[in-house]
Amino acid sequence: MKVLPLVAISLLAITELCAQQTVDQTLILNSNGVNSTEILMKKIDNTNYNSLFSNDYGFGIFNSNTGGTNFFINAVENIGIGTTTPEFKLSVMGQIFSSAGSNEGGAIWLENTFKTGNNAARRWAIYNMTGSYGNSLQFWNYSQDQSMYGARFTITDDGNVGIGTTTPLEKLDVRGNTFVNGGIISSVAGAEIGGNIQINNPAKAVNGAASSWKIFNMTGAYGNSLQFWAYDNLGCTQGGLCANRLTLMDNGNVGIGTTTPAEKFQVNGNVRWGGDTNYIYSGQDATGVYFEQSSDVPAQNKIRLQTSRNGDHINYTYLSVDATNGFSFQTIGNANGNVGIGTANPDEKLAVNGKIHAREVRVDAKDWPDYVFKPGYKLPTLNEIEKQIKEKGHLPDMPSAKIVEKNGLELGEMLKLQQQKIEELTLYMIAQQKEINDLKQRLIEKNNNKKHEQHK
Repeated sequence: MKVLPLVAISLLAITELCAQQTVDQTLILNSNGVNSTEILMKKIDNTNYNSLFSNDYGFGIFNSNTGGTNFFINAVENIGIGTTTPEFKLSVMGQIFSSAGSNEGGAIWLENTFKTGNNAARRWAIYNMTGSYGNSLQFWNYSQDQSMYGARFTITDDGNVGIGTTTPLEKLDVRGNTFVNGGIISSVAGAEIGGNIQINNPAKAVNGAASSWKIFNMTGAYGNSLQFWAYDNLGCTQGGLCANRLTLMDNGNVGIGTTTPAEKFQVNGNVRWGGDTNYIYSGQDATGVYFEQSSDVPAQNKIRLQTSRNGDHINYTYLSVDATNGFSFQTIGNANGNVGIGTANPDEKLAVNGKIHAREVRVDAKDWPDYVFKPGYKLPTLNEIEKQIKEKGHLPDMPSAKIVEKNGLELGEMLKLQQQKIEELTLYMIAQQKEINDLKQRLIEKNNNKKHEQHK
């Protein structure tokens, strides 16, 4: 066994010790002559003893006070402290104490000789720091040539944890990028402000610039919501930037410029968009209802509000507003393009339930009744008109009062009929004037003849 040389050395040491032993101690050498050798160091009163032993399993020290093996070296040269079955080069069953009176304090070093590169941590060390390092437990690493070294992880005595910093200001202070393959949980049981996340940019030092953003899980006076707040370096207490910028209510409502959105999306302020393809899409159907800027060319720039009837691009209605052509409402396909003012069920292109006030109204009309003045037009006699009035109560070709009350007036058609009657009336007046002139001529001639007879 490899432990035999150790036993021989121990025996030599015992021989030396025998000459130096005190009067109250006894050394006893025991051996079964086969596979076990034991050296007892005991008091004369037999109250306790230590035993150095060797056997087929290894070499160790046994203490009668503890009833266990304090130190053991097995056949493969693993060392055990507090255990007789060490699995590694050093196995300790119990606590390890490291103490040093310096700023670095007690330390534990962990070294891996296979890590030889300048960018590889050949040695990791754990220090109980103080002084200029701050009161903390710090994890340092060192490359083989020590060109790379430094603190990688810090736990301050008051419980703050720092990664990339030896002076963490919060419970977790990370100076650098963080990748998390999982969830991040911030939990605070607050009456108004719950868990929150803060994102800082120290480079934004100008007052009014948000050097800090915070995301809060709110309740109480703030309402049940997730809120995004912005702060500058002055903050709330010194009259600086301290404002809510976005609110997501627990019921799904979203607010910009308001912390109490009453709808799925509510904006307290102006909304601006641009570009020839930008639009807001509702997703009601394939074409949907959307509000768009349909062109970025100034001469064609317009705003269009469009809705599809059947969820396609064939049958739809749209309202356009542009600086060149003004306001227009058009229908494509079989979409209903009727417009109602004061009514939800317009039965014509424009249905107004109420009065219309206009400075001028223009009506397109065809077949304007100038044909009344053309040769061959059959002008009704006044006797025929009189008979029509007596029998039906209205002029020829004109709608009756009952029809107007039932169906209303077609303004263009009515203007044509009225113009026809005006032109017919003009012809009657011309004919009547001719008759008057003829009668006048006859009367003049009659009077002249009478005067001539009197002179005879």
